[in-house]
Amino acid sequence: TKVEPPKLDKKVPAGPAKFSLQLGSFQSKEEADAFMSQFTDAAPYMVTSDIPGKGRWFRVRVGKFATTEEAAKAKGDFERQHQKIAYIAPL
Repeated sequence: TKVEPPKLDKKVPAGPAKFSLQLGSFQSKEEADAFMSQFTDAAPYMVTSDIPGKGRWFRVRVGKFATTEEAAKAKGDFERQHQKIAYIAPL
């Protein structure tokens, strides 16, 4: 029998959101969009950052978490479900 991976908990954070999970960072919006399309079940979103000396970057993230503990649990769930490393990032 096939074991279904755990679903990401999409509940609202316990307090003000301070963290998210970053899945990737791209210099091309098109690359970021294509990458993001792999994780539609996790409600990904894009954050645009202008980095001095490096230009504009498009960061693909999921979730918003009040604590590092919430973010760490979601990171483990996401990595098991998608077989992809996620990084805890401050908002």
